[in-house]
Amino acid sequence: MAQPPQTPLVIAAALWLWTITAPGNAQAQNQQRISGEDFADFGKDMTGLKHYTKNGAMCVVHRPNCGLVGHNGKDHFFPIDKQLPPGATLAAVEFKVFWPQGIDHTDRGGIGSEGSYGADADKHFESKPPLYSVSWQNACEASTGANWSGLPITYQVSFTVNVPNGVKIDNAVSAEPASGDVCDVGDIPTGPAQPQSTTLASGWAGQVLFCNTTAVAVSEYLHIRATLVAANNGAQGGAGPMAEDNLPVQFPPGGVSGSASGFKTAQTYKQGTWKITDVYLTTSPTSPPNATVKNAVHLPGLPANPFSAVLPGNIGSPVFDFRGGSCF
Repeated sequence: MAQPPQTPLVIAAALWLWTITAPGNAQAQNQQRISGEDFADFGKDMTGLKHYTKNGAMCVVHRPNCGLVGHNGKDHFFPIDKQLPPGATLAAVEFKVFWPQGIDHTDRGGIGSEGSYGADADKHFESKPPLYSVSWQNACEASTGANWSGLPITYQVSFTVNVPNGVKIDNAVSAEPASGDVCDVGDIPTGPAQPQSTTLASGWAGQVLFCNTTAVAVSEYLHIRATLVAANNGAQGGAGPMAEDNLPVQFPPGGVSGSASGFKTAQTYKQGTWKITDVYLTTSPTSPPNATVKNAVHLPGLPANPFSAVLPGNIGSPVFDFRGGSCF
């Protein structure tokens, strides 16, 4: 007895349409390779971004263009607004990170992720867009025991796609042979052969506590004096004495508990133990920076009783508390 004609079953899920064709009626397909460049979203932080396609694979370079810190982000492939043509599906992906010497996986960095460096892929072909993502981070400061500062993070990616006959994807090539390495030599980081044995120059990123009992923010200028007691082995940078002047701090209304403001010194000093000999606030910048100021407010106990602090120490230290107890 003749069988009734078989028809495709269409299932709607979220924003996707999946077509499941009964056996015997499958549409003929071929496999092609694409770089994904036409289907990529590189996010908001495009600092130092460079990308190009060769032989059906894309090279992606994220240079830190170093200021104070490095950058990080996520590169998405096949997001909701850059989908494959109807009927085309992802079959496989080739992903390769060009690691510098001395590292073969992501370095998560030190406290607060300082110095973190690397790239990691996340495949989710069967979930909602994007179908593939690469998380990346580069560095402008040393990690714990290693230094990838200033190096680009470079990776290569290509996608094998099942394409129905008659469907065209721009810039696609045959899935075979493989593309090989396509990144230019100048875009591939070399890095230190071994993690650096020296300790890079650094500084403090601390906070100031202050009584602001007004209803508006108060601006002050911080001044720090310190001398080096003992430097860490291999420490680079200046041995002082430290004379940091006119560091801007601002205190919002704080009530009985006072308010806090962060500060950051120059990152040019030897890491180690320092003796803080004086800390004071002024209501306006001093000129010259180290000029004597009659109305300066000194940190309680200084300069009579100097105290020691580790440089750089933890983020948020040292803490300079000008409140002198309760603010009322």
